[in-house]
Amino acid sequence: MSNYIDAHCHIKSPVLSPGQCIINASQISEWDEIITQAATFPAAIGIHPWYIDDLPTDWVARLEQKLADNPNLMVGEIGLDRMRANFDRQIEIFTRQMEIAVRFNRTACIHCVRAWDVMLGILGRMRSLPPAIIMHGYRANTEITHALGVYGMIYYSFSRVVPAAGLVPQNRILIETDGTRGINLGDLVTQMAALRGIDMAQLADIIYHNTQRVMNHGQIKSD
Repeated sequence: MSNYIDAHCHIKSPVLSPGQCIINASQISEWDEIITQAATFPAAIGIHPWYIDDLPTDWVARLEQKLADNPNLMVGEIGLDRMRANFDRQIEIFTRQMEIAVRFNRTACIHCVRAWDVMLGILGRMRSLPPAIIMHGYRANTEITHALGVYGMIYYSFSRVVPAAGLVPQNRILIETDGTRGINLGDLVTQMAALRGIDMAQLADIIYHNTQRVMNHGQIKSD
């Protein structure tokens, strides 16, 4: 079905279909290439928690300028990863990027690994949040899913069917490959529809419009 949009891939993903994949940057060195591709692909730029070492001192100004010059860009991939070093620095950089996403009214794509307690604390302390938030590769437990449910701007992007795929609201579901070969989005939607007990074509249409909304920074996009 041509309406499938991969909610998360990267500039070096093995298979990219123009217009059908949201390309995320992981580090500053990818920003210019991704911006060049943004005429063809929906795109996001940011600093991934794996790549926070040796950031230039002007990284904030550079990110802000790129967003100012490119109003369709989202902010991503950003986040927290307790499996990696410099966690306090991760928190600092993530929080700053979330504040930038708020200021520029952009969707944020978030990576979170074993840091949901801190993530929920940051979301709860922020005075404002981005207009849409993609929780990339989502597989958190029921307790965390319920805690995130108070935030109406959060979307949950799945690369496989996990229990949370049956818990989140239909109008917040996204699907992704994360650039991984072998993930078939059509099969993923079929499995999710079976889990939720709804028609596969209906769910595919819902997910398509959900993805259009996050690409449009939380706004309903007319076909």
